[in-house]
Amino acid sequence: MFTAKSNYNLAAWWDGNTRLARFSNRILFIFVIALTLAVASCAGGRGQKTSPPPPPVPDFTLSVSPVSASAVAGNNTSKVTVSVEPKNGFSGSVQVTLQGLPSGASAIPGSSFSLAAGASQDLQVSISATSPVGLSLVTVQGSTGSNSHTAQLS
Repeated sequence: MFTAKSNYNLAAWWDGNTRLARFSNRILFIFVIALTLAVASCAGGRGQKTSPPPPPVPDFTLSVSPVSASAVAGNNTSKVTVSVEPKNGFSGSVQVTLQGLPSGASAIPGSSFSLAAGASQDLQVSISATSPVGLSLVTVQGSTGSNSHTAQLS
């Protein structure tokens, strides 16, 4: 019969391992807390904290309705409405100019006028008897500060 003898103390082994387990749990707990704080300090792992985008710049749209008008020489065209619609809180006035009027033609109320944001202006073109016959393309330009927009009238 064979009998194995050991100098190994089971009680000491158990006591040492439970102390090690308690120590390991404490280290793990501290590591989890440190990792959580690190992730929170860098905006949830998304890198640098970013500021929101700047608000949109106030602007306007310029429109002409209808986009075409006609007249017989010596008469006025039908009324055309020029409108300025504000965008993103725009509240200024827009300087409107007409470019490309045929020779002998004039705009009523004028080839340059001012419109407040949200306003409209009726426009007619007076065609003289000497004006050339044919299609003319008139550019309606609205400008204020650094903003400038155009619309076409034929």
